[in-house]
Amino acid sequence: MTYSNPPVSDVEVSVLVADRTRATLYRGASHNAVLIEVESLAHPESRLKDQELVSDSPGLSVGMARPQGSATQAYSPHEREAQQFAQQIAERLGALRTSNQVHRLYLVAEPHFLGLLRAALDVPTQKLIAGDVPHRLTDLDPAALRAELPQHL
Repeated sequence: MTYSNPPVSDVEVSVLVADRTRATLYRGASHNAVLIEVESLAHPESRLKDQELVSDSPGLSVGMARPQGSATQAYSPHEREAQQFAQQIAERLGALRTSNQVHRLYLVAEPHFLGLLRAALDVPTQKLIAGDVPHRLTDLDPAALRAELPQHL
């Protein structure tokens, strides 16, 4: 767990709990408050099999040029979907920030997706991050989730 901003008891806390398929935003009135679900996003495409995610466009034929060198980087279809969902979440958090609905933000996600989220966030939204928890906790209800988070959150 990492924390960059000290806890402030009179500032509303927002906690985003996410994985590759869903994200839920919770709010608490203060650092020890009960978390209340305020919004959720789903990305069902991340549950599809690779072959269902790949387009039906024709492949390479004999004699067609193939890209070479390290400038081209291939991502699996699931990785692309995870990046797109992280971007969707980041855009939503940015919109909430600009409408003054998020003041102090904690991110909870498994380490790889947490990295994708951080990379997708704009700089002003990144500055609101008070800490993160690198664990997959999306299956927990709000009370169980609160029990897993630091007390001073």
